[in-house]
Amino acid sequence: MAKAMKTLLSAALMAATMGQAGAQTATTTAVANHLKRLPDGSKSAFCYAIEEGSVQGYNQDKPVKIASVMKLLTTFWAVEKLGPNYRFRTRIYIQPSNKEMHVEGTRDPFFDRRRLFLLLADLNKLGYKSMNRVTFDENFRFDIQALDFVTNNSLSMGHAHVMKSVAAQDIKRKMTDALNTAQWSKDRKVLYTQLAKASASPKLPSGVIFKADAVDVVPMNPLAGKPGVVVFDVQSAPISMYLRKMNIHSVNSVADEMFYTLGGADAFRKFMKEKYGMGSEFTEVWTGSGYPTLGNDRH
Repeated sequence: MAKAMKTLLSAALMAATMGQAGAQTATTTAVANHLKRLPDGSKSAFCYAIEEGSVQGYNQDKPVKIASVMKLLTTFWAVEKLGPNYRFRTRIYIQPSNKEMHVEGTRDPFFDRRRLFLLLADLNKLGYKSMNRVTFDENFRFDIQALDFVTNNSLSMGHAHVMKSVAAQDIKRKMTDALNTAQWSKDRKVLYTQLAKASASPKLPSGVIFKADAVDVVPMNPLAGKPGVVVFDVQSAPISMYLRKMNIHSVNSVADEMFYTLGGADAFRKFMKEKYGMGSEFTEVWTGSGYPTLGNDRH
């Protein structure tokens, strides 16, 4: 993999120091020669569009599965549509008198257990250590995995991480477990301790305490319009940080959730058609990762 990247980088450097026509020929030749030396390299393709609109390259007419190259297109779409500094917002509603809390999501594909730890720590700082009922709306996403990559953050700043997503129907079960700290496993306690040590600002407490008697997923905010409700937001880190990690580690679940968050297949088709005049009735993209969707093997 490293050798392949060096070959492609060398080709790019040649392209930067030569004229356009010579650069295109040199790049195509370098990539073609490298692919020919690889097992099954003949099954790959490399192509580019010239100013007149025609496509040239190596195996440029050979159909191939886009695979994880689709993650780059998903990244490009997200940056074009939202901007690299966009942050997902999760809004928290609390009614202290009834000890109820509602979490309103925005399909944030990056809300993981690290972000949950930060939320619990912030709730403790505000004096909240238990709730009679905690509800989540249908746009809330939650995962169970994260990389050991942490940035400073508070109620208005987030963490960078890569996740393994949890299906929406599992939210109630997963959050019931996560929101009751007395039931935490040894591994979860160790992970929180590691996070607390890694976070320099703001300094997290050595432990958190929280208890939720009931956890539900609901279609509407049960605290909307009620008196005495306190509201605050938790934000993700800029999406550029997440997207970089997503591509480095080739995380399918993050790419797919981002793709659906941006609008899915129809919205992607419209974006490529309106902005670049690309696509036709014979071109279909169904996932943000390039991995086949369950049950239909479509890409």
